[in-house]
Amino acid sequence: MMGDWMANELGGKGNVLVVEGIPGASASDSQNIGIQAALAEQPDVVIKGQVAGMWTDQVAQAEIQKWMATNPGELNGIIIQSASELGALRAMKQSGRDMVPFTIGSEMGALCYWRNNPEFVSAAIHTWPPGDDFEMIWNIMMRTLQGQGPKIQSILTTPLMMTKDEMLAAIPADCSEDSDQWYHPGIEAWAGKAYLDQFFLRPADPEAYDASTHPKP
Repeated sequence: MMGDWMANELGGKGNVLVVEGIPGASASDSQNIGIQAALAEQPDVVIKGQVAGMWTDQVAQAEIQKWMATNPGELNGIIIQSASELGALRAMKQSGRDMVPFTIGSEMGALCYWRNNPEFVSAAIHTWPPGDDFEMIWNIMMRTLQGQGPKIQSILTTPLMMTKDEMLAAIPADCSEDSDQWYHPGIEAWAGKAYLDQFFLRPADPEAYDASTHPKP
């Protein structure tokens, strides 16, 4: 999704920098494989460099700044795994270069920059809103302990696209571009009860569980 979005954002042509998360971590590698696969179908979108942001704003900022210092050529976009987009924003602001589009996840600082510059990008992609993701994990754990019987070992959910209109409605005008807080679409949008039901043999609302009606083992 991020690779396709960037290609469309650039009109199918341009130079991009790819910022991984933590190389070797499955979530980082999976995202990177998807990004590379999408860009492989775009012959005029060239990956000019790749660095590791370590899912940390300060690291991503430093790595992007170092890359730009040694690569003075044209840069048209940055594909960056969240959480690191605030690092990309800071790096670009301090570089003296014109701002280029970069992928925005759920970090409030980057979303606020978009709020203040509505034409900056066309959309954000929430790949990991941490509060919603943790609530999903918690609900899966509760369901499993309640004996609902998970059908499979790994449960995935789909990244959420946020349009400009949705962003303008969700991000307040008095936001801060320096904020390292997170925007959360909400658990029902991320992985709600009906969505998780399909992964269990005996699905039920985990919050409605009454221990008094179940015998102790």
